[in-house]
Amino acid sequence: MKYCVFTIALSGILLLAGTAVAEEETVKKATRIMESSPYITKATIAIDGPELTVKLRTTFIESRLLHGIRSQLVELADAVDVARIRLELYEGRVPLFRFSLDREELLKLRDVPQNQMDWLDRIRMEDIRPIERVVADDLQVFTASVHSVKVTEDETMVLLAYRGDRASLAETFVAMILTVVEDTPWVKEVTLIFTGQNDTRQRLSVSVENFLALLKEEKSPVAFFESIAHGEVPAIARNEVIAPSDAPATPTSEKDIDAVTPQPEPSASANIVLFVVIGIAVAVLLGVFLFVRKRRKKDV
Repeated sequence: MKYCVFTIALSGILLLAGTAVAEEETVKKATRIMESSPYITKATIAIDGPELTVKLRTTFIESRLLHGIRSQLVELADAVDVARIRLELYEGRVPLFRFSLDREELLKLRDVPQNQMDWLDRIRMEDIRPIERVVADDLQVFTASVHSVKVTEDETMVLLAYRGDRASLAETFVAMILTVVEDTPWVKEVTLIFTGQNDTRQRLSVSVENFLALLKEEKSPVAFFESIAHGEVPAIARNEVIAPSDAPATPTSEKDIDAVTPQPEPSASANIVLFVVIGIAVAVLLGVFLFVRKRRKKDV
């Protein structure tokens, strides 16, 4: 009896060991296949029952990325015996999106010409970006470079460098605020910190309540302009600014900003003049916008 129990236990141990070795070989093979792509810097593979999870790091974020790794995905499906393959894509350490495909669906791509991209239409992408990355990505469409984003329960704070001309700053400022409010509708305040010459920082804080009241025509453009809080803040040390493309946005609170050594700044009068110019332009722009929208409503 004891011999039978010992034999059964030993058989179980050997079976588990054999399964573990087989899974390890599968992981190594899958890793080699995916890292053979020039678009991928690192592949992490895990097996969970009938599903194979593939986490890919890349520095190449463009629409043709998935098409570029198609041959590796097909080769992977041919090399592993699983029901589904789940792919998660990261830019550095920042998660971007994920999707799952049946292994049989991937194998069918062997008979599809390489220049056809219809297979991408069958993929249902899941956005897994941190909210800070979402804000940073959405602001990239403007003439600005986003350095860092912090999102809390009450405030969204963005540190950025404006690259456009001063004439279009007012329009861009309003569009940026609208974008941030749409991405983080729960916050009460949006703060944009613009970098200037000599690494100075100009802070403009907008109450979301006032901004929505403006859009609903419950507050005049002039009253909205007067409600914008503004002021100078010391420069942030360069090594404290984390670009969104490298890692999840690092919190940049005003406490952090106050803790660093101030850098040389332009005169206060120059910044006040700049803010007044921006404010007047914002007021005029919003006044025209609301007038046109009201006329359109009457025409309808």
